[in-house]
Amino acid sequence: NNFTMPTPLQILHGAVAIVKTQLNIGVAPYDVALKRAMICKDCEFKAYILSNGSKWCQCTKCNCIISEKVKRATESCPVNKWSAI
Repeated sequence: NNFTMPTPLQILHGAVAIVKTQLNIGVAPYDVALKRAMICKDCEFKAYILSNGSKWCQCTKCNCIISEKVKRATESCPVNKWSAI
């Protein structure tokens, strides 16, 4: 597992993104998010992490929670497997 702790800036970026998603601000269309998630599903940089009894998929390149990152229209894959829209 190549997991590293996210930096404070990465944590802040992720928290803001989650709030925006919950408020439906800058959300990618469902079909785009689903396509991105399918690409990430088989990615060699995907890692599973456990936190407070929950299992998450995290990108080891950018430290993002994949299920949240794929929903954001302005996000892109750090290894160029999918792009922002």
